Amino acid sequence: MSTFAKKMKDLPYVFYDEMRKNGRAYITRMAKRGNVTRNSATKQLLKCFEQRILFPPQLRMRMTKRLIEYVYLLKVKDPIAFSSFLVSQGKAFYYCLLGGLFNVLFMSYEPVNVEKAEGFEQLILDGIRSNLIVPPVPRQDYTTAFKKIIEKSKGNPIEQSLIDMNLPEGTEWTQELWELYHYLKYDVRVKFPSLIERFHFKTSTFYNRYRQILTLSDIHVPFYPLGESMYSSFYFLFKTEYQHFIMNCFAELPVTSMHFRLRNSLISYVRIPYGSDGTTFFKILSLWQHKGMIDSYELSIPYYSDAFVPQPGSPCPAPPPPISPNGTISERGESSGKMLIFSI
Repeated sequence: MSTFAKKMKDLPYVFYDEMRKNGRAYITRMAKRGNVTRNSATKQLLKCFEQRILFPPQLRMRMTKRLIEYVYLLKVKDPIAFSSFLVSQGKAFYYCLLGGLFNVLFMSYEPVNVEKAEGFEQLILDGIRSNLIVPPVPRQDYTTAFKKIIEKSKGNPIEQSLIDMNLPEGTEWTQELWELYHYLKYDVRVKFPSLIERFHFKTSTFYNRYRQILTLSDIHVPFYPLGESMYSSFYFLFKTEYQHFIMNCFAELPVTSMHFRLRNSLISYVRIPYGSDGTTFFKILSLWQHKGMIDSYELSIPYYSDAFVPQPGSPCPAPPPPISPNGTISERGESSGKMLIFSI
């Protein structure tokens, strides 16, 4: 491989690493680290975005006692019709349609009475999510990743460990921070001058508000080295007392993965390339079950998702009532649906 070809191959990892450190990392810094010209770095970064190898850095709100997000996993008769119900309710800000036991996953800032929806069949699980955990993407192939996961799974005794759901008090979200957050949520690298003009801020005030948002949010950079369309996607619902171990294993996969706790279960969104050794992947899941690291699991395959950005002027959600330690939706008591246990 020529020196130039190697530089081009390395650049996506340079972009990824720099934007994880600073969502608005300067292209000159990335070019210098990649040992290429500024123009070359700019062209390659745009190419990575166009080919969906990288996505712009995104913000995800940290959970506090002042502001939380609810997640619902459902079984409905007609997922497309149910998505229309969510739109009409005006409470969900994200939904995903899937094939599998749970065929709808959606998120909202307040509880939603899903049982009134036409075609509702079963509430698999609902609750307040933990912070999203998105491990850094390692630079290695899947064969190496699977080998490391198997070695971890067969190694020394693993300690039980759940994701923390003891939410901090948190800082108040003002209306202007709330609106600015949603303008930046899916692209932190958006041009700031247009936002400064929209919000009628002084430049110094705007940057102060931006820094405030960074203290209330985490930055994630979706990274799919082969291109997003080259992977099979899975949402896993794990009943496990070894949540950190499972996440650390999936962190070996050379692609972005996302995890969060929902009540006492772990939700993991992971991908493997089309044509890869799926047999090994599912053998690992069986190994975890055999060794008692997971009590049970179920998976669904996503095929469509959509997000809704609140309209300008939409009020910031009110702080929730007291939150139970395991993330139960306490506004209406225990979920009327039951947590189901599945085994394969």
